[in-house]
Amino acid sequence: LGQVACEALRTIVINTTQRWCGNRFGKSLIRPGGTDFPLRPELRGIIVDNVKEVRRRYSEVCEDLFTTPSVLARFDECGKVGRTQLQQIGAVGTAARASGLLRDIRFTHPYGAYGDVFPHQPVVLETGDVMARAQVRYREVLQSIEAILMLLREEGMEEVPLPEYEKPLASDSLCFALTEGWRGEICHVALT
Repeated sequence: LGQVACEALRTIVINTTQRWCGNRFGKSLIRPGGTDFPLRPELRGIIVDNVKEVRRRYSEVCEDLFTTPSVLARFDECGKVGRTQLQQIGAVGTAARASGLLRDIRFTHPYGAYGDVFPHQPVVLETGDVMARAQVRYREVLQSIEAILMLLREEGMEEVPLPEYEKPLASDSLCFALTEGWRGEICHVALT
């Protein structure tokens, strides 16, 4: 039931992305230097409404999920992965945080809005079981929703200039960036 309900919520999200940039998966929405799809005021309202609806429905689904005895029997104390095991394999993301490892680029290397607008508070649990992983994911989704809504309240977001595609890049240069993805750390590298 939880999977089916969350798939319906995913549809709301990707259809919103489709409306913004013409692609359900956001291809070409984010580019080096900005976006070709400025956030117009009418679109901002649609995104806010859709995100609030997703938050409401997601909270209801998770409340049902985390109080259903058959789910609790499958999540509590099941699939435990210990902190030491995860350190040995270099685990990141939800799995690491569900076992007590503070591995979160948004906190350890804050960037953009995570450093300027709202400091990120990682969700770290200790039990390392399926329930801990599900709880970390649940709480982080709600954090992300609040971050989106906070950013959409910022004035001037629709006035972001288009990227300068003709601007020459420095030759013989290496640039990298770290970001937190839904599975953990992501490293982007550009080499000229």
